[in-house]
Amino acid sequence: MSKIDPKVPIGLYTLQKWFGKVITTPITNIDEKGIPTIDDEKYKEDSKRLITPNQFLSSDQRIGIYKMQYWLRLFELLKEDFPFVLRLFGDDLFEEKIATPYLMKYPSDTWELESLGEMLPKWVEDNYLDKTDKKLIYYAAVIDFAYIKLFFAPEFDQILNINDKTKIYLQPTVKLFELDADLFSFRDKFLEKDPNYWLENPFPKLSKNRKFYTILYRDYSKIKHLKISKAEYLLLKAFETGSSLEEAFQNFPERLIKNANIELWFKNWSENNWLTNKKA
Repeated sequence: MSKIDPKVPIGLYTLQKWFGKVITTPITNIDEKGIPTIDDEKYKEDSKRLITPNQFLSSDQRIGIYKMQYWLRLFELLKEDFPFVLRLFGDDLFEEKIATPYLMKYPSDTWELESLGEMLPKWVEDNYLDKTDKKLIYYAAVIDFAYIKLFFAPEFDQILNINDKTKIYLQPTVKLFELDADLFSFRDKFLEKDPNYWLENPFPKLSKNRKFYTILYRDYSKIKHLKISKAEYLLLKAFETGSSLEEAFQNFPERLIKNANIELWFKNWSENNWLTNKKA
């Protein structure tokens, strides 16, 4: 439980706490002026006591405007951070089916806006009820948030001299995916159109029924993705938690090593600064 700062007057603390509870309650009704109403009678009575009305707006209408701005801002942020998920639903259904219940479960509690949707994949996994598309929604949320996470991730010094014993790690700006469908190409197609376009048009074709290996990485200020082979994926995967080349090849499938162009891989990894000797 957070402690009350003794320098904050108790009246101000009480007002702030009440204000926070009121504006974080989901919008359910709008009055004739288009302002969210306070439906809880106790909060409505409290607003008359705590908020001074003016000649244009009642006490609960004044707090209703703040409430509306709060929710619209959070909806806007989630839509920016989860463009793939947004396009699977369209604007209105995204707010109703995803954003509102998610924010009720995980309300914003930090100034770091990039972390607002951090728990969305878990929320989908635990709370999204429609099993027909749950897996797609979950991975869409995972991929969308990976873009955000990699954009803000630190980048360590590049590893220069590598031998069989050198401990190698992936940069925090790199993430590997093994998926049963080509969701990255699918996502690219979705993002070519506005969110509501897909409400009235067929979804792009989704390649599936086999494994797709993808690396997502930051290239300066852009996040890019690249399809890679299973062999390249497995070797990079060994470096995810830290591994030497000797350790990585101990359990590496022999049939994959035969066709692996490891020298070319390391050249590409080095040029893209995907490897480091520092643990994140």
